[in-house]
Amino acid sequence: PDGRAAVASPPLPGGAAQREGSIRQGDVVDTIDGVKTGGKSSFELLEIVDRAADAGRATFGVVGAGDRTPRLVTLERTVRSVGDPVRAARGPADGVGYVRLGEFNSRTADRLAEGLRDLAA
Repeated sequence: PDGRAAVASPPLPGGAAQREGSIRQGDVVDTIDGVKTGGKSSFELLEIVDRAADAGRATFGVVGAGDRTPRLVTLERTVRSVGDPVRAARGPADGVGYVRLGEFNSRTADRLAEGLRDLAA
């Protein structure tokens, strides 16, 4: 919706948003820690959340159905470290390179580029 981040699915069971209780599928995330979400990629939004993760929490400006202004929702982050999402390797027999994406997080774009550079070398 208008370039801002939307909550595309119900909050994950046991996750911070589900525990907090007020975020719903279809809500629009207007801000993350005061930064507007409009026009930002998923990777850029993850970076904002990861920067906030040092404090263990992030504050979201959430607009739900019928809301005129965003309500502030602070979520406590339970995952404190972000794993390496990319594994790149070349097969020993045929030399064919492959990349495995284990998850999407704030490191994925940089690690994918790095893995592809390594394989091209």
